[in-house]
Amino acid sequence: MIDSYLHENNKTEADYERAVDNFVRSCAGYCVASFVLGLADRHSDNIMVTKDGHLFRKINSCLSYDHSHSNISDSDA
Repeated sequence: MIDSYLHENNKTEADYERAVDNFVRSCAGYCVASFVLGLADRHSDNIMVTKDGHLFRKINSCLSYDHSHSNISDSDA
């Protein structure tokens, strides 16, 4: 599936090879960083790939604005 996506978005062989290299390197970096930082919630819905093969993690921004999970009341905010 990722291979097909990278082929569709990188028409030349050089672009495709660069995208695969980007994917491998960013995947390795993501794995090491998430282990070191102890990141949770790493299901596949949070992992995205750019057209040029870079891997990134989607941040669930609704948690950072949801005050129902914190001890801050509306009068303190």
